[in-house]
Amino acid sequence: MKRLESNLLNMTLSLTIIALVAAGALGGIYMLTKEPIEKTNEANKLKAKTDVLPQFADITFAEPLLVEQDGYEMVVNRAFNAQGEPVGAAVETSDKNGFNGLIRLMVGFDNDGVIRGYSVLEQAETPGLGANMVNWFKTDKNRQSVIGLNPVQSKLEVSKDGGDVDAITAATISSRAFLRAVARAYNAFRQEKEVDVTSGATAIAVDTVAVDTAVVDTLPKPVPRKPRLVKPADTIVQTVADTNPSIKIDSSAKQSADTAAPSIAEKAEDVEQQIEQQATNDVETIVEHAIDAVQQIVESATVEVENNRESKREKRRREREMKKNANN
Repeated sequence: MKRLESNLLNMTLSLTIIALVAAGALGGIYMLTKEPIEKTNEANKLKAKTDVLPQFADITFAEPLLVEQDGYEMVVNRAFNAQGEPVGAAVETSDKNGFNGLIRLMVGFDNDGVIRGYSVLEQAETPGLGANMVNWFKTDKNRQSVIGLNPVQSKLEVSKDGGDVDAITAATISSRAFLRAVARAYNAFRQEKEVDVTSGATAIAVDTVAVDTAVVDTLPKPVPRKPRLVKPADTIVQTVADTNPSIKIDSSAKQSADTAAPSIAEKAEDVEQQIEQQATNDVETIVEHAIDAVQQIVESATVEVENNRESKREKRRREREMKKNANN
């Protein structure tokens, strides 16, 4: 067979054919594995829903209910015992701000809102650190476990932030993301607590607002600001009239301005506070990432040093054995 001439056209054609074949193969593999993967994911979710409510036997779940909150979507799965009585719910929740991104959980609550279990559905945290969330918050040691806590009575924050839960060692960011996801799950659970399963209608519980406020109140508060001094509306209107004689200002315009000025000032201050709070949160997150990264580097370096020492000890031991054998 005649060898193809090595030129730009032949190389481009060869690479194009290889790329098309590879893309076709990947597409085919995706189509073949898509359905089994989806079935596996659904099976894992079903198992997780049962696992997070371990104290109940023979439970069934109603149609899932979607709840949106703070840009997140939670899925509430109401649970019923063999007699058809509601016993709680399994709530699928998430947080996008783990150390390495998205964390997805399934959290189980009984009818009183007490956390009965959780399962980690997805996470990409550092092995040996943030990834320990799989079991850390189930371990009955010091204040690690969230099992048995009621978010109304317990503050779902890490202890260094004044909360009631011990963070994973050297993984504060991962711990905060986990606890935020659990708090969202609780709020979604309370919001959908009074669901009429027969008709599919939703009746929000009377104490929903109070409960949600209680959980939100556990979040860090912005630094109090001095009140903004707002000029009287009639002064502003008169200033406009003085600088623009052609403009006619009547009393109704002044009255409308008087009414609108405080509202506009309040909205402006709210926007300014939100911007400052977001900037503060961003700086805190960056610092926390840096601290966690340094801790991980130090731990890795410590392990490396120990391994090197062990390697040197082993090398010296072998040299002694070789000398001993040579002398014999």
